[in-house]
Amino acid sequence: MEKNMAEEKQSNRSRVLHLLKYLYEFSDEENQKTIAQLIQELSDNDLKGNRVTIRHDIDMMVEEGFDIVINEGSPGTFYWGTKTDLETPELKLLIDAVSSSRFISESKSQELISKLIKLAGITDGEKLAARIYTVNKMKAHNQQIYMIVDIIDRKRSCRLCYGNCRTCSVYSSYSAVLQKERTN
Repeated sequence: MEKNMAEEKQSNRSRVLHLLKYLYEFSDEENQKTIAQLIQELSDNDLKGNRVTIRHDIDMMVEEGFDIVINEGSPGTFYWGTKTDLETPELKLLIDAVSSSRFISESKSQELISKLIKLAGITDGEKLAARIYTVNKMKAHNQQIYMIVDIIDRKRSCRLCYGNCRTCSVYSSYSAVLQKERTN
């Protein structure tokens, strides 16, 4: 009997977490989800749920402060509200800045852009993704940009060496810091 109760608790947790993740990733104001769709999503992932449990789970999420919007005009439909404080035009500006930045490598740019697109939600994210132009842009090949930014941030000041940095003492101490960071 205790085993069944433990399994049921785990199933309930899994259901709530799956609903939370599903609403976050696949819903917005233009892509609202019905209870029937949520039941189907749970069923597709071998989780159990019905109208009552799902409604209870949604109410619990709202009480806990998650931005789940319950559409009063269309009972039984829900969506994740605001995913970020940034508005779509602000996200577009950030995406353009990352895309055009020469010091961020192509792979890091794509990684950052995909994260920014996720913040926009499904509908706006698709619109943002369709407007990204990265053809023939000069990009750095340095894949360690995050590590460099972190090192500079921790040092709070740095000296820049222009010209042949391999002979510069700053370069060798900087390289030593990078080597130390790689091993940690």
